[in-house]
Amino acid sequence: RHLTNNSINRSAAVAPPTVPGLDIGVGDNWPLKALWNVLDRQTVWPRVHTLVTAVLQGIAPHLKKKAGTRPFAFLGFDVLLDEGGTPFLCEINANPTLEAKRVIDREVDLEVVGDLLLLLEGDSPARW
Repeated sequence: RHLTNNSINRSAAVAPPTVPGLDIGVGDNWPLKALWNVLDRQTVWPRVHTLVTAVLQGIAPHLKKKAGTRPFAFLGFDVLLDEGGTPFLCEINANPTLEAKRVIDREVDLEVVGDLLLLLEGDSPARW
């Protein structure tokens, strides 16, 4: 049986930090808004971006593409951070979970899908 991040979070004994306007409880995922309250975004996010970019550059030459198309893949990158904020790639999900069983999951999923649509239209999500 595959152990997922969501299944690990569901067994947590402590809820993520509260975020005004979001109903977060024990076992919920951490929204980025809460993560940036305990980590230095200016240091950590560029490191994560560099890691993901390097991975994508490594696999891009092996992807098939039809002339005249704008193909895309919706991937989920699971990244672990050590105490110093160094990211490590845990896994890449070809079919990331979009269950939206809880309010926080629905909030995160809507943000992710909204960002994907903006990117496909050639725009850039403001929060990144």
